Amino acid sequence: MLPRLGPDGPWLLAAHLLRHRPTPRAAFDHLLRQRDPQALRVLAVQGRWLDDGLEQRLADLRDPDADLALLHHTQDRHVRRRIVTAPGPVAGRLLPGLRDDPSAVPPGGALWLESAEPDLIEAVLVRTGRHLDLAQQLTGCLNLLRHGGPRRLGDLVGRGVLGQAATRLCQKALAGPDPAAALRARLDRELSPARLAARLRRSDHPWRTAELLGSRPAAWDWYGLEAEHHKDPVPHWAEVVRHPAAPRDLVLRHSEHLPAPGRHRTPADPG
Repeated sequence: MLPRLGPDGPWLLAAHLLRHRPTPRAAFDHLLRQRDPQALRVLAVQGRWLDDGLEQRLADLRDPDADLALLHHTQDRHVRRRIVTAPGPVAGRLLPGLRDDPSAVPPGGALWLESAEPDLIEAVLVRTGRHLDLAQQLTGCLNLLRHGGPRRLGDLVGRGVLGQAATRLCQKALAGPDPAAALRARLDRELSPARLAARLRRSDHPWRTAELLGSRPAAWDWYGLEAEHHKDPVPHWAEVVRHPAAPRDLVLRHSEHLPAPGRHRTPADPG
C-alpha cells in the first residue's frame, strides 16, 4: 500500500502507528530502516505516544534532525542525555539561536554540562549557574576545563556566574598543578554513594526520587549505593532499580521492583 501513497507514505505510516498501543513493531522497524526524514521527525515530535524504549531507538540512529526534535519534545531525560553526550552536529546547530537570544537555555538544559561541547557548557553555566547544585556546577567546570582549557574556565569563574562554593573550588584547582584532578576528586566526593543515599532518603515521593537521580551526572557508584540501601533502606528504591543505566546484575537482585511482564517487556527489562 505504501507505494501508492508516493513520497507521503512514510510520514503517513508514522502518524498512523502513533495511534496504536502497543506500537506496531514491524512498521516502526521499517521506518527506522528507511530513515525518511519526515517520518523520523513525526516519530520524534510525538514520541510520547510510542512504547517505552522506542524513543531511545530513535536516538540510536544519530540523525541530527530527529535528535533536535527529540531534544525539544521528549520527556525522557535519559534520551536527552544520550543525544547530548554523543558526538555529532547537534550542538553546532543550537549555537546560533543561543547567540541571538542571550537569555535562552539550550534544549537539554543542564545535561549539556556532561558533554564535550565547551560553547554549550559555558552557555548553560553562564545562564543558569547559580540555580544548579554543586555537583552539576563542578561537572560543567571539569568538562569546560577538559574541552576548553584552563584559561576559558578561569575567565568563566571571573565572571561571577557560579555559586560561592564552586567558585572557590575552581580558583583553588586552577592555582594548583593539576586542576582537572582536583576538580575530579571534589566531584567524586559530591557524588559519593553516602551523599546520594542521604539525598534519596529525604525524598517523599517516587517522582522526586526519579528527578533527583535524573539530575545527577550520569556516572555514579551503583554498587556503593546498593550497599547504602542495605545499611539503611532508601525509600522508593524501585526508581533506582528501574533507572535505564542501572547494572543488569543489580536489577536482577532487586527484580521484585520491576514492572510486571508485558507483551514487549520481560521481567528483567527495567524499561
